[in-house]
Amino acid sequence: MYIIEGYNYSLDEYVGHIEKIGNNNPQERNYQELISYFLKRIFINTDIEVIDVSTNRNTKLHNRDNYTGNGGTPDLLLARGYQYVNIDIEEQSIEYIAAIEIKAFKKQLNESELIKKHKKQLESHLSKNKKVIFTDCVTWCFFHNGNLEPERSFNLKGNPIEWKAEKRKVDEAVKEPLNIESDYLGTKHKEWNELQNYIREFVYKK
Repeated sequence: MYIIEGYNYSLDEYVGHIEKIGNNNPQERNYQELISYFLKRIFINTDIEVIDVSTNRNTKLHNRDNYTGNGGTPDLLLARGYQYVNIDIEEQSIEYIAAIEIKAFKKQLNESELIKKHKKQLESHLSKNKKVIFTDCVTWCFFHNGNLEPERSFNLKGNPIEWKAEKRKVDEAVKEPLNIESDYLGTKHKEWNELQNYIREFVYKK
């Protein structure tokens, strides 16, 4: 088994979770929970928190404008000292490190199409965050300093990958199970390890 030391999360395990979500309940929310779990394992025993902010709105106590623009709230934040009550930011010690936007995987969209489709959302996040991570669980793009060109990208698709029943409705019976062909895994383990290492490198960089 290929496991990155300290993270203890293999590509086989990750792919298995994607398949399970695709077969059981392919809502974006469930992919978001997978990425949250993945990141928490990467940043275990650190002071970096993985925060679900997807349902946050501006209230008398919370100002989401501190970490996003007008294009919608990111799904997750990486932060230090996060507090929901953040109205008087000068009295807080919250460090918003990176915004993370998560999409459900769509076979027909490549990296450039993903970025183009969600450009306004990315611009909104980048207007308030130095670092933004965008992923559909298979493609990972890292944006820095307001640049809409990824600083680095990773693609775990392999050649080929079989994603079946991708357009199924959440509430309809699954007739064709989602299946990611296993023969791509051996060639993608190196990139999987590099992705996990780069996430840490990206988050800690100035």
